[in-house]
Amino acid sequence: MKNSKETDLFKEAIREKFQDEYLLTDNDNDVWSKVSQEISDSKSLSVNKKLKWYYAAAAALVITGGLAVGIFALKQNQTSAPEITVKSIERPISPPSSLNDNKIEEKASPSASSLNTTKSNLNNVVHTSAKPDFTNAVKYFSEEKSIIHNLEDGSVVTLNNATELDKEKVFLNNRNVQINGEAFFEVSSDKDHPFTVYFGQYKLVVVGTKFNVRNRKDENYKEITVLEGIVKVFDNSTPDGILVTKGQQLTIPVEGNAILRQVEAENFLSWKTGKLDFRKTKLEDIALILSRTKDAQITLDNKIKKCKFTGDLSGLSIDEAIQVITLTNALKVEKTEGKFHLTGTSCE
Repeated sequence: MKNSKETDLFKEAIREKFQDEYLLTDNDNDVWSKVSQEISDSKSLSVNKKLKWYYAAAAALVITGGLAVGIFALKQNQTSAPEITVKSIERPISPPSSLNDNKIEEKASPSASSLNTTKSNLNNVVHTSAKPDFTNAVKYFSEEKSIIHNLEDGSVVTLNNATELDKEKVFLNNRNVQINGEAFFEVSSDKDHPFTVYFGQYKLVVVGTKFNVRNRKDENYKEITVLEGIVKVFDNSTPDGILVTKGQQLTIPVEGNAILRQVEAENFLSWKTGKLDFRKTKLEDIALILSRTKDAQITLDNKIKKCKFTGDLSGLSIDEAIQVITLTNALKVEKTEGKFHLTGTSCE
């Protein structure tokens, strides 16, 4: 540009063009230099002098437009978190009578070194068939609502409704508890004194992490969901165990193989947090979580169990949540005596 007036007019045109995207400022010297150079280079074109300005301006607009779009896209990437895709992985491992971590594939992560340290600590734990005597244990029980208990070692346990927790009286050196029902554990780290949770014929060992244990007498399975870190699960008849890491869930049925899979761990804690924010989650998982959280019975046709749903159902009643799911996935619902059955077209 030969004079400041032309430059100012041109800048104003650019700003007006991209006013809803990215505003270049007078300090963007590099941009204006490139534009000026582009216009200067256009002098070699054999065009009418009057038209030269428009052609050069058009070329500059294209260049600057591309730059603005690129910057705008970059800003969008910086401000918008990518959608999390959760893929459920169902893998039979071994029967509950012989849980073996050799059949589990561990994937490296940014915190692999810390995970390996924890894994090493857990692998050094020797499994014994002797179960502590909880006859004289300190007992905690929750009836209608969850209760938070702070233990002597700094660990925090949140009990779901109708849950009993037994804690050995001499706790700091042993850190042994037993649970019937459901509880969320936030265990203080102590690699020299592992924290052990007994449930049924199984036990779970950690050195410090966050996880949920579900052991309901009226259910034909047991469930461990890990929010942070690593836990190791044993049964009473073998020294082998299985490692369950962050974001994984281990389901141990009364009959058949145990299943280890990747889940949205936070949603399985909705009984504690009230949060129900799903991201491409299978309808069968959502039905299970809603049934537990809302004290309802929800069943699905087999052909729609693998269909996915994305949405935040936090704070909604069970009827509202079902309505959102059915409208989003073009499903039909039959409600009979408080029970919901969802039908629809297969999404596979």
